[in-house]
This record gives sequence, C-alpha cells and structure tokens, in this order.
Amino acid sequence: FVYANYDKSEQTFLIIKNLKTFSENGQYLEARLNEEISSFFDALIPGKPIPIRNAFLHTVLNSIWGIVMGYTFKQGDPQMKILCDLVQRITAIPGMVESIRMFNPWLSKLLPNFTGVTSWVKAYRSLCHFVEGKANVRKETRVKGEPRNMTDAFIDREEETSDPTSTFFPANNFLPYSMAEMLVAALDTASTTLEWVILYLAKYPDIQTKLREEILEVVSKTRLPAVSDRPNMPYTEALINEVLRITGLIRFLCPITPM
Repeated sequence: FVYANYDKSEQTFLIIKNLKTFSENGQYLEARLNEEISSFFDALIPGKPIPIRNAFLHTVLNSIWGIVMGYTFKQGDPQMKILCDLVQRITAIPGMVESIRMFNPWLSKLLPNFTGVTSWVKAYRSLCHFVEGKANVRKETRVKGEPRNMTDAFIDREEETSDPTSTFFPANNFLPYSMAEMLVAALDTASTTLEWVILYLAKYPDIQTKLREEILEVVSKTRLPAVSDRPNMPYTEALINEVLRITGLIRFLCPITPM
C-alpha cells in the first residue's frame, strides 16, 4: 500500500479536514493528549532513571490511536503491546542491506527476503488487519453523520462515494491502510522528535533552563500546557523547530512521495 500508485490527495484532504474539525471542538484532541501526558508523568518514579529510547512510544501511539479509533488502551493492555510491536517492526531502523533497498527499489522485487521486504510487508499487513478488526467493532456503535473519530469520518465518506476509482469506494477497502499509515507516520516522527529534544536539553543545560523558565512563566505548575499557550511560548516553539531542522527526521523514515 505504501508503494501503491494511487491519488493520495483525497485521503490527505479528509485527514486534515477532520483533524481541524476535531481541534475546533477544543475538548477532543487536547483532552486526549492531556490525558496521555498525565498518564506518562504518573508512571515516572522520582529519582529513578529511564531509558529514553522508546520512552514516549506508548504515550504517542495511544494518543494517535485515540484520534483514529476514539478510545485509548490502558497501561499494560496486551492489545497495546501487540500494536506497539507491529508498529515498531515497521518503523525499525534499517540495516545496511535494507538501506540499500530503500534507494534501489528494484532490489525489493529481485531479492524480497534478503532485503527484508517480505518481513516488512508481513508486519504492515498484520497492522492493517489489527486496525480493521478494531474498526469493525467501532462500527457497531457508530452514528452516521456524527463522526467521533477518524474512522467514523472515513466510513461516512465511503458511504457517500459511488465512484469506483476513488480511494473511498467501499469495495477498495482503503480504511485499514489509511488508518495504519496515520499510526506509522505519527508515531516515529513524534516519539523520535521528543527523544531528540530530551537529548539536546541534556547536552545544553542553559537552553534547558530558558525553556523551563518560559514554561513556568506561561503555564505554571498548576496545569498542563494548552494550544492557546502557543503564541506566548516563542522560545519553546523555536526549540522544537530547531530540533526538527537539525535532526531532519522525515527524510530518513518511511518512503515519501510528493503530493
């Protein structure tokens, strides 16, 4: 599906449109994100070090899952472990052979097992199957025209589509693939960015101090940050943008095609 030749623009438009709609609802996206952030901090033990690698995996993935499916997994849920394992298999840092395959796609067809394509495709199909099973359960409580999440919005669009060439035509069954791509795309970029932020803050304590001062001044210790705080936190936004600029995560992750 990632390598398929299809028009991605209508898929992108639907996702952006509904993310904007959910954001305008205020309580939807922000409440879900704050809930996951609170759970992350509650799990930390003062004075006990934690491995930064994949430290944010559960939090980020659960946040995206809430947007996609409308609910989140509890800490320790075996279904969450299955989801994390599948996504990690797809987004795993490639070895030398796999890296060569990414820049020479013809090798994938010639030597699919050797280049890791076979195992990658198997993991991706397993993720899509997992997503499809959860989506089918959510359909049972869905109300047409009142989307609670991205899956509901996608199904609404499918029911309105009669063009067989559209990616929303029901028989094409793009829903599990589109939702799986959302999970994969959001997980590795967001969680890896957070890991790099922690790394740079540890390396440059003076920057860490300035960031902390701005957070305390604007947000204080009594609440979590809100989207409405963004205009008042230029240093924080500059820090995030600088980390993204230096690390350049996107071009080294999943295969990307221009829109």
